[in-house]
Amino acid sequence: MKEDIIFHIQDNREVSRIYSELRVSFFAHNRVTFPMIREEEREEIYNDSFIALYNNISSGKLQQLTCSLQTYINQIGKNKSIDLLRKRSPEESFPNYEIIGCGSSLDITDDDNDAITIERQEEIYKLVKDMENDNCRKILFGFYWQRYSMEILAELTGLNNADVAKSTKVRCFTKLRNAVFAAFHKKGLI
Repeated sequence: MKEDIIFHIQDNREVSRIYSELRVSFFAHNRVTFPMIREEEREEIYNDSFIALYNNISSGKLQQLTCSLQTYINQIGKNKSIDLLRKRSPEESFPNYEIIGCGSSLDITDDDNDAITIERQEEIYKLVKDMENDNCRKILFGFYWQRYSMEILAELTGLNNADVAKSTKVRCFTKLRNAVFAAFHKKGLI
């Protein structure tokens, strides 16, 4: 199946269908991983990622996949997103990723599991976004998506210190965990 998709892209057949199919999951994954990126930037990142994918296939650089095509393009997008964030905030530290690859941390062998994972991530993102407590939202997004330290989170939320921010995060996470469990159970995601 993976080789069929590469063959279709090599022959310029069904490129627009594949572009559309990959786009939906790419956007969902990228929104969850990088909520601080604006939608117009995300659109540009996706277009650049698809062009890189197409060029890798056309040039023969990519001949066989060790992961799903979706995972491959998501990894390209992750690298491009991190590059964008580094340009925006050079003083902030972001993890180093390989330029392109399907490393062991990204090995997803079942596309159905990929779809369920994305649906779960979207649900968690929505639950955090819809939290009534503004400090909970800021702390959870800041800690889990933006990787801020407790000191920075305390400053952003106006809390006294990092210890107060940490105990607030624990309370917020407990509320979120209960909401996630209920939502996942209701939607059949567990």
